[in-house]
Amino acid sequence: MASGNYEYGQSAINLHKKLGAKTWIISFIIILVSAIPAAIYINWRFYFQNTITADGVPNYSKEMSSSIESGPVQIRLDGYRESGEYKGRKLDITFKDYYDITGIVVSVHDYWGFNAYDALVPRDVCVIWGNLANNYPSPGLEFSQADRYCKPKIDGVELSDEETFTTRSKMGVKMTGISTFSNNHLISSTPEIRGQIFGLSAGDKVRIVGYLVRVSYDGIVLDSSETREDAGDHACEVVYVTNIEKLGNI
Repeated sequence: MASGNYEYGQSAINLHKKLGAKTWIISFIIILVSAIPAAIYINWRFYFQNTITADGVPNYSKEMSSSIESGPVQIRLDGYRESGEYKGRKLDITFKDYYDITGIVVSVHDYWGFNAYDALVPRDVCVIWGNLANNYPSPGLEFSQADRYCKPKIDGVELSDEETFTTRSKMGVKMTGISTFSNNHLISSTPEIRGQIFGLSAGDKVRIVGYLVRVSYDGIVLDSSETREDAGDHACEVVYVTNIEKLGNI
């Protein structure tokens, strides 16, 4: 009887070892299989390659500069186009305007989807200038981002796309906003610029220099607005960024 119990016990131990080994092997295979798409995703999102040079495209950063008070500097360009690769995908770009904007970052939003839009523009930055910036932060006024929009809220109420919003702070300062804030889809020209974009946060004073562009990229087309007086779909600025200066914070 004792011998039978011993043999039974040994069989149970051996079975446990076999099941343990199988469980470990299965777990390893699951982890390995899961790591493959994860590696592809990480490579797609974070790998940086850009063959666009912007050679010959006019740059006016030394001749003029934007300011928080005056708002963006914009100069129309014509005929400057280039094709190349961006993160391993073909990119066609038209440089529509030289663009220089200085303001206060009021919101940033990252997009983590596994698609061309998010790979090209993984972060949007909402910026204010003019009287909005001069009186920021103002009681009751806040900004939020989602779905590629930046929207103001007054006392918790989100304003419609078509509104030119007007309110008065407790300081009695009138603020008109539609022409003094913008949501910027920022395309990095270099890995360093990309790092600087991801280094921005709400409250930073920043100068962003580059170009308003139209891009065709891996099946999508993004076309920048060329005015701050529009709203709704296609009102955002698509900026190919060549320089960023952080000027402090509020």
